Amino acid sequence: MVETWFISDTHWFHQNIIQYCNRPFLTVEQMNEELIKRWNAVIGKEDKVYHLGDFAFGTPAQQEEVFNQLKGKIYLVKGNHDSKPNQYYRDLGFKEVYDRPIILKDFLILTHEPLPFCFGQATYQLYGHVHDSPMFKTWNKYSACMCVERHGYYPVNLETI
Repeated sequence: MVETWFISDTHWFHQNIIQYCNRPFLTVEQMNEELIKRWNAVIGKEDKVYHLGDFAFGTPAQQEEVFNQLKGKIYLVKGNHDSKPNQYYRDLGFKEVYDRPIILKDFLILTHEPLPFCFGQATYQLYGHVHDSPMFKTWNKYSACMCVERHGYYPVNLETI
């Protein structure tokens, strides 16, 4: 059975994110390896994964190396650090790349940054960008943060949401 998953702000090859967000890794190499391991522990080859932005730093070759190790059919909702043209990300292997928020299943809004005007409507918003900021709850009635810091560095399954 094909499942749908969500994740945000992996920041592969971003050394400073370890300190900025108190990630439990000693080196960027350790972080990269563990994020890949945890991703592949839950994602099946045919599963859909929506990455809600800030995929990776590093060189194009480094980004390709990471992408090629990941299971699933991956879609990217671009974040503030995903600054290359959309075709660059498609060439990496993303199934589709979005510059703006998208709506999935007629009610699920997928975006990189939280959109406050969506709260209270007949929608549910999944977002990233805020990492471990205490200003945002991981889960609430109208939205959920998909940043890796919030979910043990694993993707989150649609059934959980």
